[in-house]
Amino acid sequence: MASTSNIHSRYNGTMGVILNSNYYPELRKKPTSDIYRRRLGDGVPWCLDNGMFTEKFDRDYWIGKMDALREYIDTCIFVATPDVIGDCDATLKQFQYYREMVRDYPVALVSQDGIANHSGDIPWNDFDALFVGGSDNHKLGEEGRWIIKEAKKRGKWVHVGRVNSVSRIIQFHMADSWDGTHLGFFPSDVKKFHAAVSYVRLLKQSTMLIGD
Repeated sequence: MASTSNIHSRYNGTMGVILNSNYYPELRKKPTSDIYRRRLGDGVPWCLDNGMFTEKFDRDYWIGKMDALREYIDTCIFVATPDVIGDCDATLKQFQYYREMVRDYPVALVSQDGIANHSGDIPWNDFDALFVGGSDNHKLGEEGRWIIKEAKKRGKWVHVGRVNSVSRIIQFHMADSWDGTHLGFFPSDVKKFHAAVSYVRLLKQSTMLIGD
């Protein structure tokens, strides 16, 4: 049986940390656990999610977490601005409001259902990364493929949320990073996940050799 610690060691510096902004009042005084601080101190790449998916978002807590993690800003890939689940129009309308709060961190826009209908409203120059969120229909369908392709064309980092199967790892081979909770519950599946990641790396290497 694999453990989460040897899962980390298997990937060395390529397995980053995704921190969440889920607000639980009883944990407010300790925004980042010691184990995550040790990993950040080792220089692993990390990002900060916003807690909207779990409906635990608290604006002041989110801002406070960015302040608390500022010493690790050089290895931050992105901070995800708050989105509205399943509603691209509302997500885009509030993006600039929250974007200003991120300040010096790299910024991620979270894609949501309907983004293909708002192609002219996407503020490409105002964010550094695309976080592919939304429903499974959005993420797994044509709209998801479209927004990933558009982001990669513009040199954006692409992260996909809720990638909890081998098939999704392979489907999102164009992405730069993924997150998921599967190995936290079933660490013994690390071998098949590792095989999928290795396959995706080969795909990326082949693409680099032969071009798009």
